[in-house]
Amino acid sequence: MTDLERIKALVKDVIQLTQLPDNIAIIIAATQYVADVALGVDTEIEYIGPENGVYVFRARETIALRIRNPKGVVILKTP
Repeated sequence: MTDLERIKALVKDVIQLTQLPDNIAIIIAATQYVADVALGVDTEIEYIGPENGVYVFRARETIALRIRNPKGVVILKTP
């Protein structure tokens, strides 16, 4: 059984990030008292112009995970 299979047996959801090394896992309690999503910038929509017979727009928004209670976050690291 791999480490990932062991973790999946203990938690509800697993999200894999390519930004983290293979030997690190971060477990966050998914409750409003531990973490929430903070909006940095309101949604912006920019008109790019017509392209191949359709109108093209660009939408962007800045969000961040805000940790409200660090006791609900655990970092696991294997050697």
